[in-house]
Amino acid sequence: MARIRTIKPEFWEDEDIGKLPIPCRLFFIGCWNFADDYGVIKANAALLKSQIFPYDENLRVSEIKKWIGALVDARMLIPIILDGDKKRPAEESYYIIRTFRSHQVLDKRYDKSYISKDKEYVKMLINKALENDDVNTTSTPRQHYVNTTKEKEKEEEEEKKEISLSRDKEKFPPSEVVDKTLSECYDELSGDRSWIEIVTMNTRNSGHKDFTIDMFEMCLKRFFEKLQNEGEVRKSPKDAKSHFARWLNIELNKKANYESKPIIHNIYEQKRIDSERRKSRLMAEFAEADAKFLAEQEAKRKAVGST
Repeated sequence: MARIRTIKPEFWEDEDIGKLPIPCRLFFIGCWNFADDYGVIKANAALLKSQIFPYDENLRVSEIKKWIGALVDARMLIPIILDGDKKRPAEESYYIIRTFRSHQVLDKRYDKSYISKDKEYVKMLINKALENDDVNTTSTPRQHYVNTTKEKEKEEEEEKKEISLSRDKEKFPPSEVVDKTLSECYDELSGDRSWIEIVTMNTRNSGHKDFTIDMFEMCLKRFFEKLQNEGEVRKSPKDAKSHFARWLNIELNKKANYESKPIIHNIYEQKRIDSERRKSRLMAEFAEADAKFLAEQEAKRKAVGST
């Protein structure tokens, strides 16, 4: 559920943020990217480490837990306590990024939550957690992590699993580079919300300011129809993404150039317009010559009068 998130300039000037260690600040920003659309993250330090710092093998899960603790103490992360009902078991736990919804621009059509599909239930839990935090503005009770021998063994097991997974990735190529049917490829690309948002944002920044996600989806469908008409049967998602980006840029530039030129439907109308332009040009030249002649005559008159 990775998403593009906004970092405001005020973040760097915030005194509470400035009190946190620099790696903890970076971790906090990473939490925004992997939070759901309600600002909720899973209270799983190993998972967050694999998402935010996938290449830092020397970074221990215990360090992530310390950062989480510091963010909870600073009231930037608020624990969500579940009641263990049918919607979610009590052993699962989460954190809400307290000011998330105040600073992020969200597309309400794609609201998703790690907790439940029931939006009202999710909102109730979040409101309850925030109300409890407002009542107790000191430190929220939580489990403090101690580096016991048992915990170290657990961390080492988790790290071994991560190493094993990375080796498996080396053996088998990523799914995005494997050729798939056009239908499967289209389904994968149309479901990749992060990629869609990135391409849409880049397209707007390149000069097409009115380009929307709805327009993107329509263009993606046209692109795959074009591939099908050209006889293509299979394509890898990675290749399709780069091909689509080039095609989209060409098509939008064509459209912009076409719309910027006046459309003349009648050859006689074109001739009339050309004639009017020539007439206007000749009139301008005549007026300029007449003004020059009058200026010369006035200069001669003054010269004769002065003698």
